[in-house]
Amino acid sequence: VHGTLSECLFFFAPSAMQSQSPSRPISSLAKSWSTQSPRTPTRQQSPKPSPKRAPSTSDMAIDNSSIRRAASPTRGRAASPRRSVPRPAPSATQIADAPKDPYTDLVGQIGVMDARCTLVVENHVWVAEKSGDVSVRTLEGEPVHLIEKRRGAFVWSLQLVQGRVWAGCSDGFIRVLGAKSFKLERQFARHAGGGGGVQALAYHVPSNTVFSGSNDFEVLAWDASTMEFTRQVAIHSAVRALVADTHVLYVGADDGNIAILDVVTLERRSALSGHTRSVLTLVQTEQHLWSGSEDGTVRIWDTSSEECLGVAEGHGGPVAILRVVGNAVWSVAGGRVCLWDAEQLSLRGTYACHEGYIDTLTIVSKAAQYKVWTSGADQQLKLWRSEAIPDEAEALKARIQRLQQHEFDNRRLTEELAQRDARIAQLEADQERAAQCEAENARLHALLQERDAAISDLKASLAASEQAAADLAAERDRLAERAAAASAAAAAAEAARAELAAALERLQALLGAASAAPADLTSAAESLLGRLADREAEAAQLRDQRSQLETALEEAREQIAHLRAELATQAAEIERLQGELGKAQGEAAAAALRLREMEVIFKSRLGLVTDVFRSFKKLEACERRGRAAGNGNEESLALAMQEFRTVIATHFTDDELAHLGSSRHFFPATQTTPKK
Repeated sequence: VHGTLSECLFFFAPSAMQSQSPSRPISSLAKSWSTQSPRTPTRQQSPKPSPKRAPSTSDMAIDNSSIRRAASPTRGRAASPRRSVPRPAPSATQIADAPKDPYTDLVGQIGVMDARCTLVVENHVWVAEKSGDVSVRTLEGEPVHLIEKRRGAFVWSLQLVQGRVWAGCSDGFIRVLGAKSFKLERQFARHAGGGGGVQALAYHVPSNTVFSGSNDFEVLAWDASTMEFTRQVAIHSAVRALVADTHVLYVGADDGNIAILDVVTLERRSALSGHTRSVLTLVQTEQHLWSGSEDGTVRIWDTSSEECLGVAEGHGGPVAILRVVGNAVWSVAGGRVCLWDAEQLSLRGTYACHEGYIDTLTIVSKAAQYKVWTSGADQQLKLWRSEAIPDEAEALKARIQRLQQHEFDNRRLTEELAQRDARIAQLEADQERAAQCEAENARLHALLQERDAAISDLKASLAASEQAAADLAAERDRLAERAAAASAAAAAAEAARAELAAALERLQALLGAASAAPADLTSAAESLLGRLADREAEAAQLRDQRSQLETALEEAREQIAHLRAELATQAAEIERLQGELGKAQGEAAAAALRLREMEVIFKSRLGLVTDVFRSFKKLEACERRGRAAGNGNEESLALAMQEFRTVIATHFTDDELAHLGSSRHFFPATQTTPKK
């Protein structure tokens, strides 16, 4: 790009190039170009102008003093030495008396048109009428098609984007129509909820983005392919004009400032200050930015240093339109058109061509002669012819735009690859964490198995304890029954002892009464005493058994209480183990979810790698076509291809290249080639 820009310096001075010997060094050529007088455009394809239109010596004096140089730079920088000589600005009288440009002719009226804005689309001109309708005309001014207004709104701005015409409307809607079908394809509104009129549109080709500015103090960005809103930025006042450069977006607003925004992020970089009222129009030449304002001045800015190089005054009214026609800039104020030399920054001519104010200025064709339309409040459509200076500026501009496009694409691809490298590093870290999670899951699984076995053992022990408690309860019941039976037997023995005692008393009474048979009574008494002693021995034995049974019953009760305490402890342990089991299962589910996310991310990387490789193949096909066409871009394309191969070799793995049907043979490995 730098080499091409260096070549542009000499294409803008063809007379100096032709007058020098090919063997002279570049420095001497540049010196001779800078010391020559202002270049007069040469005509090669049409007859010489008539003597009555030739500029006089006094006219050229006005030409050389037409733009006042800025006294100080906008941002506090020192003025450039080659722009440091101040020149007086022309007055309104001088502009009115300025000569006509010898190479620009007003042909005359070719029709009737009452328009707000226009747009050239191939062989047709789209005209936004003040009535709200949009008419399509031929390059000769003949109407072809009429698109009726919608909802009473009128069109403020038109922009051609990828075979579609975007129309910014006063009701805040942006309506997209087919450039050939003339049919409405889509309409959408986002400015101030549909209440902010869209006064400016700009298309940035490298990023495929459309920018819209409105009186709701906002600039919005839209994807040109999907027509979806992407981002926005707030401006301090209503937006009147937009110009999209390679890396920045210029925004002219009602506060008199020109905001400079990053074309990708819409972040505010700086601002150009100098106008005292609204900035109504912006236009960019190859090295400068021109701005027209409601304060009646045109300011010329250096786009690299952001300095104001000069101020064109004396228009006598708001400068509403600026257009680049060949190597000239046309400015419109009221009903007057002024022609300025874009290289020498001098006035070339002025025309008062409409009654009232001029609404539109349209370049309908570009060739050896430019055809320009103007329309104004008098509803007259007039045709101009302006001869182009035969240099290669247009070809160079197209070449520079292509190189800027490649530069923008390379920067975007580099940023995407850096983002993907960071994402890959993050994925590798996630993969390591996933491996750690898998190891932790295996450990938790083994721990869960151990705890499941312990829980099974505890459940078996609990069942055995419950069975032992049931056996002890049954034994306690049997002992209680036996104790009851022993108590009954003791009661029966006590009753028998009482009966025997009563019988003994009766026998003693009988012994006392029956002395006749003492021996029988004595034997009977002894027999009864022996039976009584046996009964007393049985009663003592039963009492001993009862005491033993009561002791065994108390021991059984103590064992049951101990088993119940053990059961409660084991139940608490089981509940704790079940909680740990649930927590471990949750961790295992989270780890499985992370593994699925990693799988999705790896698939996404594979898709991105495929897209990048397809872009490489497209660029490779472009290189082959450029090499076959021999248009002089072979070295830059070869360098871009080499850089692209290096990027692919650095960031693509062997497996990815194999998946794409290629191999490392075509992309030699580097020190930073990924291994997995």
